[in-house]
Amino acid sequence: MRRWLTLTFVLPILSLAIVGEQRGPGPVLAAHGFLASLDRDQHRRTVLPFDSDYRTRWRYTPADRQGIAWKDLDPVQASMAHGLIKATLSDLGYMRTQTVRDIEHALSQIENSPRRDKDNYLFTFFGAPDTTGKWGWRYECHHISLNFTYDGEKMVS
Repeated sequence: MRRWLTLTFVLPILSLAIVGEQRGPGPVLAAHGFLASLDRDQHRRTVLPFDSDYRTRWRYTPADRQGIAWKDLDPVQASMAHGLIKATLSDLGYMRTQTVRDIEHALSQIENSPRRDKDNYLFTFFGAPDTTGKWGWRYECHHISLNFTYDGEKMVS
């Protein structure tokens, strides 16, 4: 019960700190850059139809996921991924997502567990980033599940 109360009150407050003023290139431009950096196979694994049932599945616990993981990105692609996150989140939100990944790495060392992998956080897109149509993207793994839906350039969810 206590856990649910914490989630009920803390998550809305945390979300206010995560999504902030957009600076630099907007999410549409950043998403285009990220997707353009992927090869054909990576792109096929990463982009699903907007109306995919997978878009509405929410979880932050270990699970089978679709998309492309950090470990599958080369340095240029990883830089574009960071740019996408920065274009969408506030500075504090970006810092928190990176801290969660760093903690995952520390826990893997402490637990000596291959199940903990800071590079197993995945990016998935739903539809094509567009300034007029509906599209979305997700960034998730253990302890992070960020889902964004846009109507053109406007974040609606």
